[in-house]
Order: sequence, then C-alpha cells, then structure tokens
Amino acid sequence: MAFRTDQIFPYSLILTIFVATCSLELIPQNEGTEASACQAPENFPRDLELYKGEFHNWAEDLIVKGLWNAVPRTPTEVLKLVNWAYQHNYTIRPSGYMHTWAPTTVVKNTTECQHERVIVMKTNESLTQMKMTRNYPFPTVWAQSGANMGNIMSFLEENGYGFNASPAPGPITLGGVVAIAGHGTGIPAVGEIPTPGKSFGSISNLVVDFTAVVWDPKEDAYVLKTFQRSDPEAKAFLTSMGRVFILDMTLRVMSNYNLRCESRIDIPATELFADPKTVKPETRTISKIIDSSGRMETILFPFTARPWLKIWTVSPIRPFFSRATRQPYNYPFSDNIPQPVAAMASNISNGAWELTPAFGELEYDMVVSGLATSFSSDLWGPSKNLLLYIQATTLRLTENGAAILTSRKNIQRVIHESFAFFTKLVQEYQAKSKFPINGPLEIRVSGIDNPGDVGIPGAEAPAISPLYPVNANIFFSEYDVCIWFNILTFPSTPHAIEFLQRMETFFYETYNGDYALIRPEWSKGWAYKNNTSWSNDEMLQETIPKSLPHWSYSVATYDKYDPHRVFSNEFLDILFSA
Repeated sequence: MAFRTDQIFPYSLILTIFVATCSLELIPQNEGTEASACQAPENFPRDLELYKGEFHNWAEDLIVKGLWNAVPRTPTEVLKLVNWAYQHNYTIRPSGYMHTWAPTTVVKNTTECQHERVIVMKTNESLTQMKMTRNYPFPTVWAQSGANMGNIMSFLEENGYGFNASPAPGPITLGGVVAIAGHGTGIPAVGEIPTPGKSFGSISNLVVDFTAVVWDPKEDAYVLKTFQRSDPEAKAFLTSMGRVFILDMTLRVMSNYNLRCESRIDIPATELFADPKTVKPETRTISKIIDSSGRMETILFPFTARPWLKIWTVSPIRPFFSRATRQPYNYPFSDNIPQPVAAMASNISNGAWELTPAFGELEYDMVVSGLATSFSSDLWGPSKNLLLYIQATTLRLTENGAAILTSRKNIQRVIHESFAFFTKLVQEYQAKSKFPINGPLEIRVSGIDNPGDVGIPGAEAPAISPLYPVNANIFFSEYDVCIWFNILTFPSTPHAIEFLQRMETFFYETYNGDYALIRPEWSKGWAYKNNTSWSNDEMLQETIPKSLPHWSYSVATYDKYDPHRVFSNEFLDILFSA
C-alpha cells in the first residue's frame, strides 16, 4: 500500500513571515473547549503542559490543525509522556521548527480534530539545554535534542569551538538534524591539512554518545538508555527519521576557525557544469573550484544563465577585500524578499506560471543588487557566521532531495550529466508552454560519513544516512563524496511532480553503482509516482532499502527498542516494513 498525501501542493506560498503556529491557548487537562469539539486526551498527566496547535511543513503543503502539543520539561516528564502514550494507544511525534518536507512527523492534511491519536512533543520549547563536556580526550558538546542549531553554534563559538560543516538554517533542532543526517557542504581542498574533529559528512557522524527513550521488557515500560558510539546498535539510532527518539547527545567539535565566503555571479552555468571531456585549462568548473577551496554551493534561478556561486575558503587572516562579519545571516535580500519579487511570486503561485522566466531573471537581479547594497559579496569571520545563512523568513518552496555518491574524480561528470538532463527537461516543458520548475536548482558537494572522523574505536557510520559509505568490494569505484542535487518549485505548480519523477527516474537509471549511486535526502521529496511524493512502493520497499546495507538491521533495532511503535506514523510504518 502506498502512502499518499491528499494533495501534494494545495496551499499558497507564505513569502516573508514565518508562522510558527496559530494563536495557541493552553487547554485544561481532560476537558473539551467551547471553540472545538475535540476532547483532550484521556487521563493525560495533569502536570504536563498540553495545548492545541498546528503542524505545517516548510512548504506549507502539509498542514494539520487541532493537534495536541505536549511540552515535557525534564527527562522524567518525557518518560511520563511516552509511557502514558503507550498505555493509551497514542503515538508521540517529536517536532521542533518544522523545517522539513517529508511526512515523517504527521502524514496528511486534516481538518480540526480529524487526525489520528497523536501527540506532538515540542522539543524546541523545553529540551534545549547544552554544555561543554570533558568526558573524552577531545572537545565535546552535550545538548538536548530540542536545542536550536544556531544557538549551539553560538555557544560553541563563545567557548572557542565550532563545526566544520553544518546545515545552513539556524532555527532547526539538533534532534531533527540527526534524525535525517543533516549536512553542510564541502570536502577537503587539495592540500588541506586534516584537523582533529573535522568531518565533512553529516552532523549525525559527530555523535559520540547519546541517551534514547527505549522499551524495557523487564520494566514493562519505556526507560532511558545511554549508548556509546562504539555500541553496534548506535548506528541505527543516528539517522532514523524519528522512528526512535534521542533525548540528548554528545558531539565531537573542533577548534573554531575563520572562513571567507565569496559570492560570484559572473560564471555561466555552461562553464561551471561543463562536460569534463571538453574542458580547457582556463575553464572554471566546479571540480576546479572544489580542488582550490573545498567548499561551494550553486543556486541557478530558472531560465537564467549564471548561478549565484558561493565559495568558502578557510582563511585564518582576513583577506584585504573581505568584509568582516560578526553575525550570521548576511544575505538580507534572500531572507526578506523585496516587494517586486514577492508580488511576482504571488502571481505565479496563483496560476500565472508563464511568468516563470521573468521571475527567474528578477531573482537573479535581486541577488546582483543585494550583494552590492549589503556589501556581502566577500565576507570573512568566525565559521558560524559564514555557515548559517538561511532564516525562516525566506521564500517557502518545495523541493526534491537527491544524494548522489561518487568518487572525487567523477564530481564534474555527475554534475554535468545531471544538469544536462535537467536542462533538456526544462526546455521540453517550455516548448509546450509548461513551467513546472519556478524555483532554483541548487548543487552542493559534501564528504561521506567516515566513522574515523569521530575518534571512537569501534564506531560505525550512521546506518541509514545517505552518506553511509559504499562498500568498495561491491561497486567499481571508491565513493568518497556526495553531490546534493535539489530542484525547488512553488507548491501547487502544475506538472511539478511529473517533472521531478522523470528527474528521479534518470538518477536511478544512471547512478546505479557503476560510477555513482543515488540515495534519497530524507527530509525532502523522493519516491515519486502518480503525481505524489513518497508513494512509489517499489522505491519505498525495495530500491531504497537495497541501497543501504544495514537497512534490515536498523529496522530490527527500531522494532526492538520501540516494539509498540509509539514513535512512528503511517508513513514510517510503510517505509520501515521492508
């Protein structure tokens, strides 16, 4: 049986403000309200905070109203909530800032009170403690799962530490990042000297120990259990999409450092993404940029010729022409959309799809002028200030998530092939006056999850992370990098899912293990079929599990530690049935 949303794109775009919830009101325990026929959960612990709120994913195309939200403030209260849920046939869905697309928290749009027996545990409202720890011979930070990543990085900076790479948004929870193997961008530049604590894979791979809520058959209850990274079962917990719950964790960190970020808007996409067989010594390709600096991102707006290219370089001393920055989020023009861009975006999302080419040009012009007026084309400062650059006020789009593992020598080949097919599809649809993709194409390159980076003997890579190392004895080449290929578009755009399904088919037919291997980026869109996302049975139950060698082991581990499926939902039940 395939999982389907009622509609994948039924809601209009929210452009410049972040709506965390509707107006929320605390609800007396075990009582209904005049405003709603919903009854409060029966026998709910009176000392736990409970209120009604709304869940909406990042693109606002999955909205559930009238959900009961619980706010446990201590580990004891977490256990009280989970055991109450087990005893009363409820599920618990941890949730933070809702910066996700996939239905791993809740599964479908519903009206007030029509959802199933589910409690959303708002980890970001209470489980946010953090501290530096000295339990290992290297620096570590301990944090609860609801801690804000931006706050963690600020805390690390105050103590002289940081991460080598991280997701770009700050308002996301540590628990959510680890659940989906959140990552940054970058691989070592040629000649870059390894630094202790430096990892180019996911944040999940930095975890050295963690405490999870697990079922104890002897106690006939859910209890807390601490796992060391050397425990074989730990690898299943460190990417789970919320199928298990980690309460807190300790991560390895590195000494803080300074980064330079240069923005380029002058190199044509045809040059950056050129066929490696035809490049000349002077051609400015992605591979050459990565060899030089190690870290880059491209954002190509629809129907434009030159991407917004960011290049990060480790720079202990400020370059002469760089502007020092003492804070993150240095691109205000992309976080607070100018009125002309917002107006055209509104027109497009309301059906004027033919404006897409003009919209792409307008967005490119916005970046060109924004970089100039904000003096942000060449920035330098502590790592956090350059790694964090997306806020919740940015444009809300939906997107696919493709993680293509390959060898460093094949980076340019894979990017060229993928871009060429993408361009061919765009032109095919345009010839029919169809514009399914009205957001940018974004490309990043990261390393893989090398368990040696964490410095724990016996550590294994997170088992179902997209960055789990590929067995070189099975495939022909050594896969040491991952290319993240994301296509963004407005919710409700006609033919968008059809386009993304064709793109996904190309990925799986082309990158099947010869010189590259495709896996899904868990938080985004994948497994397309019949005009819906996350609904392709063959992919959910065969293709994806086969791409990760410890899939069955992970599923068995989840079932062992949560046999009553308190931490699950309809979609996860289907995905983890394989």
